[in-house]
Amino acid sequence: VYASESEVLFDLGSTFEIISIKEDFQLNLWLIKLRASNKGTKIAKEYIELNRKEEEETSIELIFGKLLADMGQYDQALKYFQNLLLDAHTKKDDIATIYNLIGTIYYDKGDFKQAL
Repeated sequence: VYASESEVLFDLGSTFEIISIKEDFQLNLWLIKLRASNKGTKIAKEYIELNRKEEEETSIELIFGKLLADMGQYDQALKYFQNLLLDAHTKKDDIATIYNLIGTIYYDKGDFKQAL
């Protein structure tokens, strides 16, 4: 930190634990003590591993529709999933998941009534 600077920069992905927070009334600022932590890295690795396992158990058809939804292409994802429901080749095991994904898309769009 340089004397002329009034900011502190951290690497993207840095995680810290908050040790204490105190207000300094004389200087009119907050003093926050932090300790570097690797907990964020551990949580991120667990999340990535969980998603990897989920993707391995998910059919490619569902992954494609989820990708559309993740990109914000909600209407296209809805059409895609609705067509999968009409397709005789859709695996019976995927039908409940498709309905769940359709509900999630409506929820993400803010259409809570349809999401139910």
